[in-house]
Amino acid sequence: DINKIQIPRHVILTKPSRLYLHGFSDGSEVAYGACIYIVSTDDSGHSLSNLICSKSRVSPIKTISLPRLELCAALLLAQLMNTVRQALKLDVTCYFWTDSKFVLAWLNDQPNRWKTFVANRVLEIQCLSEHSDWYHAPSPDNPADIVSRGLQPSKLMHSKLWWHGPEWLTQSID
Repeated sequence: DINKIQIPRHVILTKPSRLYLHGFSDGSEVAYGACIYIVSTDDSGHSLSNLICSKSRVSPIKTISLPRLELCAALLLAQLMNTVRQALKLDVTCYFWTDSKFVLAWLNDQPNRWKTFVANRVLEIQCLSEHSDWYHAPSPDNPADIVSRGLQPSKLMHSKLWWHGPEWLTQSID
């Protein structure tokens, strides 16, 4: 089934008036990862959302708590988003999404309050992004769940959540 998957190269509208990047992160005991969608909107209000990249890591053999794995996923997203922004060379608004309230709490605080593992990752995320650009995404709307938990190629091929993100990405930003 993996050979049947086709990935379109044209990922934005022909004449976009606005571009947004939406990144999602998720962690599990098996893996953690991030995925980024580009959303283009034209002057007539049409919007298009498409996956542009994703990255995953296998969770460490040493047991790490789920909140810390979610933090590792958030750091991976911040790093990936920084790479994508540099590659695009465009002025684009970025949004970061996680389904972890622990991560959001850590990012809204001073890193020196936390132990070294958390503090180092929070500090790097804060250097790569603004804490005000981080939002909570409900787990059913988080396509990065697919990265961290996996999906059979036959189901991945037809997954609108994976290829286009949650439906609300193409709605008005307001």
